[in-house]
Amino acid sequence: MNAKVLIVEDQKLYQDLFSDILGDDITILKAFTIEEAKEHFSENSDIDIIAMDACVPGDIPNTLILTSEIRKTFKGPIIAISSSYEYRTMLMKFGCDYQCKKEKLPKTIRQILV
Repeated sequence: MNAKVLIVEDQKLYQDLFSDILGDDITILKAFTIEEAKEHFSENSDIDIIAMDACVPGDIPNTLILTSEIRKTFKGPIIAISSSYEYRTMLMKFGCDYQCKKEKLPKTIRQILV
């Protein structure tokens, strides 16, 4: 596939799981903070998909503005991956194209890439 996916998720357990499942044929850029997400986004113009958790880090939705800023220039798909349906809905309003529970992210990425 040779796709490049930026995953904005503060929990190492999920980042490792996504890498284990997708890593063989997809390049994963891991961002554990908003600053890391901004850095990866600005340094990699060839990102194919972005997966965005709502709370990075913590339990309060703090990536809404980031999602909105990225959407201004990023034309590819952005996936809302919060465990909370309410937070995924909020992310959709700020520019995400898809939403799924975190556990479904690898399957959702593969479906988008087909």
